[in-house]
Amino acid sequence: MHHTDPDECNAEIVQLTALAQERLVRNPEDPDGLFVLAASLAACGHFKHASSILDRLTGIDNRYPGVWHLRRTVHEAMGDFRTAELYRHNADILSER
Repeated sequence: MHHTDPDECNAEIVQLTALAQERLVRNPEDPDGLFVLAASLAACGHFKHASSILDRLTGIDNRYPGVWHLRRTVHEAMGDFRTAELYRHNADILSER
């Protein structure tokens, strides 16, 4: 499991990451834990790892609230605008349902 670097992240994000990791120890497929971990990693600039966590989450629950918006944000931050646009489209479709 990835641990965030306190020098790169504020204390609140480090604490959220630790709580998410505790949840994932108990249940590696916990959607809330995966989402919080991915968001925390993204906030700390670990976009590639955040993306892999989001891949896991969408494999478990592709309708998890906010997952496609976060995926878009992560891919935009990595400069992958084509994939980001696809994820924006997925978010739009799900929000219409």
